[in-house]
Amino acid sequence: MKLIEYIPRGRSNAVAMRELSERLNIDPRKLRALIQREREQGAPICSDWGRGGYFMPTNESEALMYYQQQKHRIKTARSALNGVAKYLRGGGGNG
Repeated sequence: MKLIEYIPRGRSNAVAMRELSERLNIDPRKLRALIQREREQGAPICSDWGRGGYFMPTNESEALMYYQQQKHRIKTARSALNGVAKYLRGGGGNG
């Protein structure tokens, strides 16, 4: 069975990382890596920060929620790098 066959359909059925790793009897880190690989290969595996857990979208609305959530996460991470980037451009305090 493929990993995506263990991930439920629908946001309301999202399964937590811990539960999924127990079902599959694999370490959560390994599971996270497997999920990332599946996503990179095109599987639309979504996750919900609020409710916690992984799911396959049943409609565009669920997919869009995850998409927007990830775009926000990227924007926040990029903003967090601004101070370090400025520091590095200034010579890293070697002046």
